[in-house]
Amino acid sequence: MLDSTPLDVMVVLADGVVGKAELTIALDVATRSICATVLRPMGTGSADAAILLAQIVTPMRMRPGWEKALAMSRSVIPYERLVSLDARLEGAAARPVIMPETVIVDQGRVFISASFTAACNSLGVSVQPAPPANGPAKGNVERTFLTIGHRFSQYVAGYTGSDVTQRGSNVEDEASWTLPQVQDLLDEWLVTDWQHRRHASLRHPLAPRLTVSPNEMWAALVGVTGYVPVLLREDDYVELMPVKRLGINDYGIRFDYHTYDHEVLNLHRGFKSTAGDGMWETHHNPYDPQRIWVRLPGGWEEVPWIHKERASLPFTDFTWRHIRATVERRGDRDEHEQQLAQALDRLLRRAGNGEGPAASGPSPRAPALRHRPPNPPAPAGAARPSPGPDPLLQLGRCLHPNRPR
Repeated sequence: MLDSTPLDVMVVLADGVVGKAELTIALDVATRSICATVLRPMGTGSADAAILLAQIVTPMRMRPGWEKALAMSRSVIPYERLVSLDARLEGAAARPVIMPETVIVDQGRVFISASFTAACNSLGVSVQPAPPANGPAKGNVERTFLTIGHRFSQYVAGYTGSDVTQRGSNVEDEASWTLPQVQDLLDEWLVTDWQHRRHASLRHPLAPRLTVSPNEMWAALVGVTGYVPVLLREDDYVELMPVKRLGINDYGIRFDYHTYDHEVLNLHRGFKSTAGDGMWETHHNPYDPQRIWVRLPGGWEEVPWIHKERASLPFTDFTWRHIRATVERRGDRDEHEQQLAQALDRLLRRAGNGEGPAASGPSPRAPALRHRPPNPPAPAGAARPSPGPDPLLQLGRCLHPNRPR
């Protein structure tokens, strides 16, 4: 299921103005795994949804500063067997890689657009629109959004709450994170908490009292259905990206206040393409401005941003036996669960305090504006949103629901 919703966190946008972002996720219904996420300023486009598809079939890499407990090699996922089939999983985080056969979307223009449908067709994925005005048809993803709000968003500096009764009087002044930073925090939380937490809705019909986590369910289903890696060639990946028609000048290619240049452009500087408009087909990733791709006579060529080095950017009975075998391995994983709980606590504390990634230490507060001109200082005594229940206690109860409280 693919769907979008506003994230209840104020973020610092690229122009320094504080605003809200829109979250788009891909949820695998069978395992409840969140396979991909995209955060954008309000107004998700069809290009964002297409990029989501590429993320679904691509392993998530471990990021600098992440706890070692978040690696796929440390999870219940059968890492050794899978990495022998797909070398991309080496060094990956513990988030499943799932190739969907069908994606269920709402009737919004983003998901029924020609560009999104073309991206799905290029991967062999069918698109099934949900019935209009039918909330229960998307119940799984709607509940997922609520859980993200309760277990992640409320701990992030700049939390607005789902309505005005849950927020402070000057929440814009508390915004500390830029959009890419919130994306990194969310990705880390998904691996730390969501994928390892037992979900009440993940139960087997032969054992309705047994709950499993998304990673445990995926590990069990892989044992039944097998794993076939979908290796996107660079050309496939580029074709999913948004396209612009641009000229090649003496200084390179100028796009979105960035200049891109490389020696591969030398033979084409100042010349028109063979297309009717004379422009060159150029694809770009909105979430990675460090490079673009230009279709030259010899094929796609990657052209880097000239300042790249100066900036750091971001059931059957058979199935049941596999589930039981996965769950029985929990007895040896108490230490891993403790490490995950500690990692979650540190993550949520950083998110709430506006601190930078663990690897680089605290980062200065991002310069933020509500609007132009700059706002006056916030009045003294501005209320902060309630910190909510202790995250360690919540995670412990989810990991061990049958223990006395």
